[in-house]
Order: sequence, then structure tokens, then C-alpha cells
Amino acid sequence: MRVRLLLPLLTAVIASGQTIIDFAGNGTAGYSGDNGPAAQAEINRVVGLAADAAGNVYLADQNNNVVRKVDTHGVITTFAGTGAAGFAGDNGQAAAAQLNGPLGVCVAPSGAIYVNDEGNGRVRAISTTGIITTVAGNGSTVSTGDGGAATAAGFVIPIRCAVDSNGNLFIVDQGAFKIRKVDGNGIITTYAGTGAQGFSGDNGPATQAAMNNPTADAVDASGNLYVSDQFNHRIRRIDAVSGTITTVAGNGNGAFGGDGGPATSASLNFPGEIVLDPTGALFIADDANNRIRKVSGGTISTVAGTGTAGYAGDGGPPLQAEFNSPFPITLDNAGNLYVGDGVYPGDVTDNRVREISGVAAASLAPSIAAVVNGASFLPGIVPNSWISIYGTNLSSVSGLWTVVDGQLPTQVDGVSVLVGGQPAYVEYVSSGQINVVAPNIGAGPVQVTVTNSSGTSPAMAATSATYGPAFFLYANQYVVATYQDYSYAVKNGVIAGSTTVPAKPGDVLILWGTGFGPTTPAAPVGQVVPSSATTYSTTDLPTVTIGGTSATVYGAALSSGFAGLYQVAIQVPASAASGDQPIVAKIGGVSSPSTTLITIQ
Repeated sequence: MRVRLLLPLLTAVIASGQTIIDFAGNGTAGYSGDNGPAAQAEINRVVGLAADAAGNVYLADQNNNVVRKVDTHGVITTFAGTGAAGFAGDNGQAAAAQLNGPLGVCVAPSGAIYVNDEGNGRVRAISTTGIITTVAGNGSTVSTGDGGAATAAGFVIPIRCAVDSNGNLFIVDQGAFKIRKVDGNGIITTYAGTGAQGFSGDNGPATQAAMNNPTADAVDASGNLYVSDQFNHRIRRIDAVSGTITTVAGNGNGAFGGDGGPATSASLNFPGEIVLDPTGALFIADDANNRIRKVSGGTISTVAGTGTAGYAGDGGPPLQAEFNSPFPITLDNAGNLYVGDGVYPGDVTDNRVREISGVAAASLAPSIAAVVNGASFLPGIVPNSWISIYGTNLSSVSGLWTVVDGQLPTQVDGVSVLVGGQPAYVEYVSSGQINVVAPNIGAGPVQVTVTNSSGTSPAMAATSATYGPAFFLYANQYVVATYQDYSYAVKNGVIAGSTTVPAKPGDVLILWGTGFGPTTPAAPVGQVVPSSATTYSTTDLPTVTIGGTSATVYGAALSSGFAGLYQVAIQVPASAASGDQPIVAKIGGVSSPSTTLITIQ
């Protein structure tokens, strides 16, 4: 009889792929296991979780005063903190810094990791190169500073955080009953909450609403912010456009009930962290109910946990598992849900993070395969010049930029690109390719990410160089060259439907390319080159050879009315041989590809 009862359940589990396993922590409170399997390590009160675009999971290991990282191979390391409680280490490596009871972690589109360093009254950022800095909080425990620099602001309990696709940082200031926002300029404001403890304000401005022990937040693909209003036993939503706050789950009664019905009629019991999948489904750590709940299409259900406090069920279906006060929760791009178990109300006997597969939708987040020069299609980036990004799921639509008043856009159809942490200027987007003008970054290694409504790509490593000259091409091999009247200088038949005349010895031509480096004076950044008396000539004059023979170079400059487009004026050598000849430019010691051809008649 027992086998018969189990068979339908096992069949359903196999069909759905829903399984719960141990992910990190062996159940013993402690600090050990670095550089080994995460499930065999000791952790001590993990109260915050976050996953990055590459699938690494970060643990706010509160009592150990560190942030731990579990990589995609299941190996755990210490990502930030020495283990000693304190405040030290800004502007140095995060692993050598001191934290004090970190409570939350969140991931920015740039790949930076934010840490709610609650014991120090600060939020700190860890860059993709591992450098830690303070981005909000001055150590004061009084809520102050709105309208000024976030680093000069005070927090009561800066407990957790979330970041939207534009890089705005939302900090839950629990003790102040507020959500604070830090914008891209580092200015802090109150985004929700009056500062009064209570419940009020639904269907009105979030800044006029009262909350009661807000404890976590999350952002959806549209930028709407969800807040776990813990002591009100509700999840509330702040519309990104109108700023209106509403309740999306919970009726205010601290109990369990309502599965299968409207989420707003259901009972939650001290909800903890929340996370959203790409479809907009909301997952809630229903802490005192020892369950994980899901809200999809306005209907609530339980996806994990029997409701009985305990530790059981690994290797089986999540609905048959036991949790003990689950609180932190996060989701990776593959749709795996991670739950910190045994956190509150003080029973830390579980001290585990558990992984649940099959209950959330996998992300269609973008993935980068290559970052190349926009003309040569060779790896590399030159500041203020064209680059092309190839990959998958880069955009759900194809679109071109609209330039308004000469200002280049940093988003097209909701798709944005960061190069070295700075926004690039997006010209074209499609599923497999994005064309951008690189921002004004320095030379050296950089990280490139793409963000769209489905998420942020894993960072792609690239190298920025001062020079990377390349000519744009006709038919993938012939240099884009024009005569002074801008008619094409290419052999007939290369451009379909056009009758063209190839160059001959002595002709003056304009060659069109990108990556020729800085100009004098410096051109305006992020703008179309203005049509004015000013000529933005390259700081160094390039050389050009045709078939190995030097051409006369009259000048090289950015072309007015365009962005990142250089024109190089030359005279074809009188001795240039007839036929297809290699044409090579050299500037700053760097040469353009020798495979580029020009036809001499």
C-alpha cells in the first residue's frame, strides 16, 4: 500500500523535475570549509542570498561577519570580510576588509555586489575587480540625508537591498520603516514610507504610506519594487511609473491560508525575503509558516514545505520537505530557487541553504559570446569608437536608436550595455547582435554586460586600448572609400545596384573607419560630432600604405554629424599597382587589418 501511495507522487516529481537538495552548510554553526564543497562547509546564520548572472550564489553569513560565494561548481569561498567584526578596508580588496554582521546582498547589472553591512550602518559595494567601497551610510543610526550624497546619509537598520536595470539601488531601512533609493549620481531619497510604523496608504503615493518592519525588497523586469512588509504580513508593490503602492499578497492576518485563491485574500506569517522569476511570478519565504509560497497571475500557492518545522525531505519533492523558519531566498537564471533554512526565530540548528529545482521559470537573460571592433570584427574596444556585441537573447526585438538633440541614447527598446561600468551608446539591437559606441573609458581590462527585460548577462571580459584602427568594409573585404564628392571609390559590381568607379593613382580619397583614438580638441562624449568650425582631428596623424607603398595622408578627424566615425583623407600613390591591393592604416603603433583591400584601376 505504501508503494502505491508513493508512486503517483514520484511520477509527478520525475515529470516536473522538482527536487530539493542541500546546497550549502552542513547544519553545524561555524566557519569552515572554504575552497571545498559548499554542502560540507559550516555557515552561521545566513540571512541574505543573491545570485549573479553567471550563476554564482552569495551568502550574507551574518555571525561570521563575511559574505561567502558558492561558484557554479559548488565550491565555497569567502568573498568579503576577514571574519573579524569591524569597519575597515574601503578602497582595498573585499576579502581583506572588515564587515559587521552583514544582513543582505544584491547584485547590480554591472556585476557589482552590494552588501548590507548593517552593524556598520552602511551599504558597501564590491566591484568586479574585488574592490570594496561604501556607497551609502555614514555609520549613524538616525535616518537622515535625503537629497544629498548617500555616503553622508544615516540609516537605522539598512537591512537588505535590490537594484533595478538602470542601476538604482533600493535599500530597506527597516528601523526607519522606509525604503531609500540611491540613484546613479549617488543621491539618496526616500522612495517609500513616511517613517511612521503602521499600515496605511495603499493605492496612493508610496512616500505617504506606512509600513511595519519592512524586511526585504525585489525588483521586477519593469522596475516595479516589491517590499516584504513583514509585521503587516503583506507583500506590497510600488509602481515604477506612478509611484503608487498596493498590496499584492497577504490580508494582514499572521496565519496560513488561502492557497488556490487570490493572493490578497491569503494569510502570510511574517514573510521574509522575496524574489521574482522572468514571468513575473513572485516567490515568498513565508517564514513562520515554514513554507515557500508563489504568486502567479494573482493566485497564491505553496511550492515547498509541509508547514511542519524541521529538516527533512532532501532528494525528494519540495512539497514534502520540512523547513525551519526559512527566510532568505534567491533565484538563479536556470530557475533554481535557493532558500536559507534555520534562520529565525533563533533556531540555527539547520544552518543550511537548500536548492529547489523546477519551481521557477528559467531566465531568458542575455548571454555575450564576443565583443569586437565594429569595423574589423576583431576582439577589442577603443573608447568613443564602434563595437559590436554578439550573443544570444540580447534583445526580444530589433531596433535602431533615435538621436534627440545630438544626444546618443544609452538604451534602445529597453536594452542597455555597460562597458567598464559605464553606459555605452546603443545604436542597434537584435537577438544576436548589438552595435554601440563605447563610452570614454581608460585602457586596460574591462567587463561588458548587456541588460534587457529578462535580466543581465554574465560579464564578458574584454580589453580596452587607446588605438584599434579599422576601416569599414564593402562586401566584407573592400575599404569604404569615397571621392571628395562622396561618390563611392570601389570597383564596379561590389555594391549591388550601383555603378561605381575604382580609384586610380593620384586620386584623393576619403577612407571611413573607427578606432583611430583621441582627438584634439577632445570631442564631446555621448554626442553626435557637431557641425561647426571645430575640426576634431586625431591627436596622432595615421600613416596609410596601399600595396606596401605609402600614401599621402592629408588629415584624419571625426566626421561631423556622426558618432565614432573617422574620416582619413589620402592621395593614392602615383606608383600604386593595378588590381586589389591591401590598404593598411597605422596609428599609435597599432595597424589596421592587412586583409582589407582597395581596388586600383
